[in-house]
Amino acid sequence: INAEYMGAEFQRICQERFDVMSKNAHERRKFDEDNDRYQSFLQLAAHRREQLEQALTTVDSQVAVAESLEEIISDTWEALQTRSTLNQRLLSDGFLESQQQIYSFYRRLYKSLGQLAHKKEKQLEEIERHIRSEHIQLEVCSETFDPIAKKHATTKRDLYKYRNAMEGRGTRVCARVF
Repeated sequence: INAEYMGAEFQRICQERFDVMSKNAHERRKFDEDNDRYQSFLQLAAHRREQLEQALTTVDSQVAVAESLEEIISDTWEALQTRSTLNQRLLSDGFLESQQQIYSFYRRLYKSLGQLAHKKEKQLEEIERHIRSEHIQLEVCSETFDPIAKKHATTKRDLYKYRNAMEGRGTRVCARVF
């Protein structure tokens, strides 16, 4: 019995030992797999950390650039506003000056037109006086049968034409202006 019992006991101990070793081998494989996964996780985490650090560096540099751009834009905006104000002031001054020049030009023009109209009226009055004078001369010459009557009639006709031309010229000048 002892031998059988010892053999069975030996078998049972061997089986237990085999089970423990199998279990240990399985746990060792599992530990190695977990360790491999943990190492790959650490590598991935290190890689991600480098990427995040690069991203933070990029963001910091972009923030610095944005701040510089903001400063440049605000300086440019202030310069543009100053220039715009100056230009508006110059334009308003120039506008007033140009309006004064235009008004001055029209005042001189109206004065010249008035003087021209006055001279035209004076010339027309002079022509009318000459026409009356020639008409009187023509009447006197025709009553006395003077041969110079034809000359007076021609002069009277020429004066009428000249008067009509003067009136037409004055009317055309005023029409152009107004």
